[in-house]
Amino acid sequence: MPKAQSAMEYLLTYGWAILIIAIVFTALYSYGIILHGGVLPSGCTPVSGYTCSQPVLISSGVITAGIGIVGQTIIIHSVGCSANSTTPITWTQTYVTLSSGQISTQAFQCPTLSSGTSGSTFKGTFWINYTFGNNYGGGSIVQNIGQVTVPIVTFTCSAQPVTYNSPFGNPYSVSVPPNCGNVTLILSGASGASFNAGNLGGSGGSGGYISGTYAVTPGNTFYVWAGSAGSSSTAGSPGGGPGNNAGGGCSGISPTNSPLSLTNFIIVAAGGGGAGFSGAGGAGGGVNGAMGSGGLGSAPGAGGTQSSGGIGGLGVGNGASFSGGNGITEDGGGGGCGYYGGGAGNKYTGQDPAGGGGSSNAIAAITNVTNAQGGGSSSNGIVTLLWAN
Repeated sequence: MPKAQSAMEYLLTYGWAILIIAIVFTALYSYGIILHGGVLPSGCTPVSGYTCSQPVLISSGVITAGIGIVGQTIIIHSVGCSANSTTPITWTQTYVTLSSGQISTQAFQCPTLSSGTSGSTFKGTFWINYTFGNNYGGGSIVQNIGQVTVPIVTFTCSAQPVTYNSPFGNPYSVSVPPNCGNVTLILSGASGASFNAGNLGGSGGSGGYISGTYAVTPGNTFYVWAGSAGSSSTAGSPGGGPGNNAGGGCSGISPTNSPLSLTNFIIVAAGGGGAGFSGAGGAGGGVNGAMGSGGLGSAPGAGGTQSSGGIGGLGVGNGASFSGGNGITEDGGGGGCGYYGGGAGNKYTGQDPAGGGGSSNAIAAITNVTNAQGGGSSSNGIVTLLWAN
């Protein structure tokens, strides 16, 4: 009897405390504060001399985190992430001066994270490549700055396809939507002008077609150029060559809001050449643009290649990088814009000849590339973006 009485007194004394603990534990468990299933919370443990905080998985393979430095000033040139203690294979370029006590939020691309299983935990290492802000210490330094842990979740890119086909002389600014890690780029260059004189005249060369897949980071920005078709009075933009019938403009995508160039492009679809009195303009696109055609006593322009502009008829009005040849002075069709533009036609002694088409190209980071001569637009250029995870 004394034992039963003692047990009853214990329950009466401490039972309320046990009940409260059970309720609190259940609440914490249901809200995920006490973890279940073996998934660890987000966290970052910095190495000595650095700070690292608030890691957040923003899309598959990308973690943002605030990083800092203690006691010195450095310039960070790139950041990386690995699943172990080895240096990263992929680095993300950046440029930020970081003084002691400052925090900079950086996006770390963690390649193995994107293949992880939702509901499991990623553990990895953050890295920076930096130089000293006061210019001592020689070259850049690669440094492990901390260990990161984040729960893996599955993100879905829900952005709708978008098409740009209204040229206005300036590029469209495009921000990569949330949770989208890839985009399929589909571009058609603009056509050259046709020659319309009753039953006479040729048609303008059609623009080139190029497509491919590009890995992107949510929040990053690039710029889309939809080329305009050439006319009898106005060269296509950007880069179409002027002429009696002008060449078509390029459609392209660039990383900065500056004119398309050999150092400022991601992918470009060439424009077609302007027509001649009796010959059609050369089609743009492909590795090499097509040569224009022309009648007796005329010299049409050649297509652009991967290394040089198309030669203008008799060497006059040559194409150049992202610029078609000028056919005004020789009564010929203008060359189409391109990675390298087409050459202009040269009348010589006969009928007005046509300009050549430009060539298309894409940087090495673009995969699954299709690059076709012709097959693009017979009017203004078109750019379509298809977003994906």
